[in-house]
Amino acid sequence: MPNKKACDCIILHDVESPHIVIVELKRGLVHPSEVKEKFTNTLDWLSKTKERFRGLAGYRIVLVLSHGRGISKSGNAALCEHRFKIEGKKHSLQIMSCNTQLASLYERMALRK
Repeated sequence: MPNKKACDCIILHDVESPHIVIVELKRGLVHPSEVKEKFTNTLDWLSKTKERFRGLAGYRIVLVLSHGRGISKSGNAALCEHRFKIEGKKHSLQIMSCNTQLASLYERMALRK
């Protein structure tokens, strides 16, 4: 994604069920508009390059914001309420602190099914 802000990493996880985990790591203060821009740009790129992933139909897309210092209450509310759209499906953002393991996020998601 030349000249566009994007998320820090994309993890393809295909052990029990296929997942694409898109992660944005924030060390300092979190600015909701910047986070939204990065996820939007990354999802646009993913949608345009889906042939690389043999289509996205079978994948569950997980959006993760991992932060170090925290988020203001208003910023947290704005990010929790926002829905990112890819291929007609809306996805919410999972917010966790940097010291949380990704495995615990999978456990939380499994309970929501």
